[in-house]
Amino acid sequence: MTQLDQEIMQTEHSASNPMQKKDFSAHTSLHQVHCFQNFAAVTLNLDGQDFHVRQAQPLVSSGRGLILATLRRGETTILSAGQIETLKPADFAIIPLGADVTFRGADCELDCLVIDEQLKPLLPTGLSDEAPIILSALLPATSLLYQQFICFRAYTNLMQGEDVEELLPPLLMMLNTIFKRYAGNKGTTGDSQLDKVCTFISQNLLDPDLDPDMVAKHLGLSRARLYRLAEPLGGIGKYIRAKRLQLAHEKLRHGGKGVGSISNLAFDLGFGTETAFRRAFKEAFGMTPSELRNLKR
Repeated sequence: MTQLDQEIMQTEHSASNPMQKKDFSAHTSLHQVHCFQNFAAVTLNLDGQDFHVRQAQPLVSSGRGLILATLRRGETTILSAGQIETLKPADFAIIPLGADVTFRGADCELDCLVIDEQLKPLLPTGLSDEAPIILSALLPATSLLYQQFICFRAYTNLMQGEDVEELLPPLLMMLNTIFKRYAGNKGTTGDSQLDKVCTFISQNLLDPDLDPDMVAKHLGLSRARLYRLAEPLGGIGKYIRAKRLQLAHEKLRHGGKGVGSISNLAFDLGFGTETAFRRAFKEAFGMTPSELRNLKR
């Protein structure tokens, strides 16, 4: 047992002492671990380090359950069974604690909930130990989950243990609903026509005239057919908007102040006003474009 494991196991999980706050940054990429009765809230800082999901098992009393992770800053990859997936800002990864899965990144920060299997009735079913489930931020439902998740994580820093425990079930019920929708749509995104739609949109995000009519005309689709194809994406208009916001996030994160004015970026991405762009960006990522651009790296 490592020194980290020994220190984590010293954290009590009883209702009489429902929360302990401890900083493990001297030992690992785990930082500010807040342990409650049935879950732990964790900030995961990766700076050239790997973090294996099973390292989080000691954070819950049963050692079993799942980890729900979302990217707050930077970029990370998830390695599993010879596969590599990229976790993008505001995406969610759902991973069983027994999975052979590793997070890898540099200068990135993830917010995580490690949830004990004692809450199994509220947890998604059908997860595989071989690969994580990624819920894309491009799906409108994921955006709602992200906002509730960020609020819940803030509460874990401010409120007493029992009060926070009461707020967890609504979050897990939302997660379960979104996961069921994901499972129901799984495989539909492999449709060749939908692939062509997504590719065309990705290639034309900086065209202010990009809209559903432009997509339908270019690909020779009727509006009705295009809208049916885009149902797994949450709707064609919402998908275009979400992709543009993700591109804006990448440009501001990597380009910093060299990106130019936020108003020009908003216009390039098809937003009518800078105000509308700022509002949409904050709804998606929990911060304004200016706040992201000015982050010290």
